[in-house]
Amino acid sequence: MIIQPLLEANTLKELQVAVGTLASHYWKARDCHYLAYDENKHVLLHEGQEWDLSAQHQPGASALNLRAVADQSLPWPEALKGKGSYRMCQPIFHWGSLKAILCLGFEQQPQDLEDFEEVIKSLGILGDRVGHQEGLESFVGRCKELLVQAVEAQGKSGHVQRCCRLVSSLATMLDCSSQTQAELLEAAQYHDIGLLTFANQKSPEAIREHPRVAASLIRCHPDMHEIAQLVENHQEKYDGSGPYGKRAEELSLECWLLATAEDFVEFWEGSMATYEMKIKEFFVGPAKHHHPDVIDALCGLVDSGRLQELME
Repeated sequence: MIIQPLLEANTLKELQVAVGTLASHYWKARDCHYLAYDENKHVLLHEGQEWDLSAQHQPGASALNLRAVADQSLPWPEALKGKGSYRMCQPIFHWGSLKAILCLGFEQQPQDLEDFEEVIKSLGILGDRVGHQEGLESFVGRCKELLVQAVEAQGKSGHVQRCCRLVSSLATMLDCSSQTQAELLEAAQYHDIGLLTFANQKSPEAIREHPRVAASLIRCHPDMHEIAQLVENHQEKYDGSGPYGKRAEELSLECWLLATAEDFVEFWEGSMATYEMKIKEFFVGPAKHHHPDVIDALCGLVDSGRLQELME
């Protein structure tokens, strides 16, 4: 199926690569550029650049006239780095709205472009889909940032950043996979958002229930169930003395890693002692409640001198 690679694209970049591969393989195009159209700014997008529409070159003429343009007297934009001697531009639509301009270059005028109309129609649908998805992901990402900022505005300034730095360092020392490290970093960012749902964030109820509340919020996103698991258990203790009584093998190492990091940061921020005294007090007291492997990694950060930098 000629459009199968297009169907597998999840981002605009992946769609552009898939179109280029298809054009080269099936149509023998020497050149292929997919220029997305931004209807809000009325510009064409090319490799992070914005082009004002102009009828003085082929892509712009195609966008302004909403028709295919193969007028060889019109110049090819220098940034497209055209190789073919015959060039054509095809507008791509979805529900009657311009979505992109497909620019193709050939050694000579092509006699037949296999399934060209089918591909163009599919590009309209798929381009709209990936554009919507990227916009949604950008919106969700911004919402997450605002949640983190809201938590810190409640008197926990710097707490999230310290947790993220410590979690990242511990995960590296414990040889966690890149995917696990990414999940831990996200969990460290959002672990306290449940506090925002309580009028009194320092009440016993808020302290006990905010991990579960945060996890229930995060699980609303279909791709964040693993992160929700980490967040839900970030106050548990390896010896079972945490708020929900979970212990040892009931949770994964990454859960214990986040729980240890969060407890250390909380201890650190709540103490007015010197650096040396904070370290001594933590390892004499709270450390005994946590996973021994994570505590060993924390000791490694102390011995290397990196822990003090992470807590600044």
